[in-house]
Amino acid sequence: MAFSRHSGSESRRGQTLNSNALDFLQGVGFSPALGVSRKTVRKKVDRRQLLALPKGGDRVFPAFQFKDGAVLHGFAEALAALDTESVFSILAFFLSANEDFGNKTAIQMLESGEVETVISEARTYLKHGA
Repeated sequence: MAFSRHSGSESRRGQTLNSNALDFLQGVGFSPALGVSRKTVRKKVDRRQLLALPKGGDRVFPAFQFKDGAVLHGFAEALAALDTESVFSILAFFLSANEDFGNKTAIQMLESGEVETVISEARTYLKHGA
């Protein structure tokens, strides 16, 4: 693919999260590889349909949100349902094992087609008494 994959393994943050959190996609070829313009990617990030993390003056995109050159089915909806702006909380939701998911991660659930279950959990994530 035209975009590049980078490992953030030199970072100690998030070591308790699934190791997929450390793989990022970036580069000028990233948006064409998804079949969209850079402007469209920017709009998708602004609308919470894609997760982007700041890196220097650029953005990187966690690889776990993509499958077969497209956004993982249900990811955008689950991301939009999360009521937090904290990147660390978002990463924890998608990459940490969850008892409500049978100790699977939200990403594993999305990959197995459990979209509504993940969206439902995302709506109540971090809400006290939920």
